[in-house]
Amino acid sequence: MRVARFDAAVAAGLDAARRQRLFAILRFQDRRERRLLAADGAVDRAVSTTSVGVGVHALTTDGWAGFASTDDCAPSAVARAVERAGALARAAGVRGALANRAVFGLPDEGSRTVPHDYARLHDVSIQHQTDALLAAHEAARALPDAPSVRTTHVLVDEQWRVARSDGTDVSFATPRARARHALTVRRAARPVSASASISGADVSALAATDRLAALDRRTRHALRGALDTHDAPSIAPGSYRVALDYALAKGLAHEAIGHLCESDVDTSPFFRDGRLALGDEIGAFGVSVIDGPVRGDYAFQDVSANGMARGNVALVERGVLVGGLADLFSAEAAGIPLSGACRAGSFRERPVPRMTNVRIVVAGALPLAGSADAVEPEDAADALRRAGLLGRDGGEDGAPFLYLTGYRGGQADPRRGDFVLSAAAAYDLGDGGAPRRAPTLSGLAGRVLRAVRAGVGPLQLDAAGSCGKDGRAVSSSGGSHALLVLDAGPDLIVGGAP
Repeated sequence: MRVARFDAAVAAGLDAARRQRLFAILRFQDRRERRLLAADGAVDRAVSTTSVGVGVHALTTDGWAGFASTDDCAPSAVARAVERAGALARAAGVRGALANRAVFGLPDEGSRTVPHDYARLHDVSIQHQTDALLAAHEAARALPDAPSVRTTHVLVDEQWRVARSDGTDVSFATPRARARHALTVRRAARPVSASASISGADVSALAATDRLAALDRRTRHALRGALDTHDAPSIAPGSYRVALDYALAKGLAHEAIGHLCESDVDTSPFFRDGRLALGDEIGAFGVSVIDGPVRGDYAFQDVSANGMARGNVALVERGVLVGGLADLFSAEAAGIPLSGACRAGSFRERPVPRMTNVRIVVAGALPLAGSADAVEPEDAADALRRAGLLGRDGGEDGAPFLYLTGYRGGQADPRRGDFVLSAAAAYDLGDGGAPRRAPTLSGLAGRVLRAVRAGVGPLQLDAAGSCGKDGRAVSSSGGSHALLVLDAGPDLIVGGAP
């Protein structure tokens, strides 16, 4: 791996830490990216970037911590970064900062390179990537309604090396790839826009026949939703039965559950007196929320920013809060074990607990006919009707039953526990699948899992995005079943413009 060339810098940094009686964690990052943009049938832009550097955590024997970074990976520069971080750690102690000695109890992970079989950037010719880009681009341009299309292909070839004073020295890769169409159709009143994407660990996620077919399905589905709901009537704000597609369900899992289970958010509704309230019943029986790396996924990372192995963690199991996402510096205070959930998007950032692939799983999922990654309203209605959840005249009691599809982003306040998600399209299945203006879905995180009625179809876990916690972006992914059905309730409101 490319990060193997930092042997001398690792030795210099750890030697500087020993001389100053510090415990050091060195995080080297080598990130290479290629981004292509196609517009109007041709490649409009091709950009390649490289970023290399090291972030340093230095801890005193008392547990005071300091952080420094540099984009100069020469041995002397890394030694100086350790000295700066050590000076900051001692200054923190003088100012009465909280001390944490958990790092001294970490097991030695040894010296190892985690193997991976993903294509590196230099393995992928720009011609191969351009051919795949233009094939997808032309397929989107040929859709009905003659949309204007901008297509992006992004490949990130990223490697990390985490070395610690206890002998741990782990090298690993976090590659990712994404293709995205942004479509616009002109209408008299205002333009109609839609987007669709596919993602994975390397260029095979963008060029394989089955992935291009998935992108085509998702693009047609997204464009249909945008056109159907463009001039549709708005939904009166209120509480309704809803079926969410898996991308919206991923947004729900991420914003309403995952962030509130991170060990550095100790004032969320899932905490009591600064500790995660394990054992609390927060969801319907049969509903689980799981986070962890999924091989081949856009956000795959099975080693933490502190060099620990990361596996799957059940946050909610059959409705009960059973775990959290914990990092080195906040796990003990939160009352949960270390789970290797520490991530950083850049060597310049101090790592914090972050999700990778988060998903909602419902026991006894119901069957679904047709495509699971782009469920049309007719297929949603058919599946719900077969399950007895949708009558001929609407919901079980004739009330509206809304199908929300397409995720346009969301946010949550982990300390208050409220969240809002934006859908791209909506249909009232209780009114024959009539389109409705794209709405928002908002509610209280501590109660939303109680509303889960059913999962429909297989698990779909590739809803990819970016998590901007603390203004620092890392890749994220996840999902649920093809459809997630929620009952109406006063703490779950649909309505309003996104």
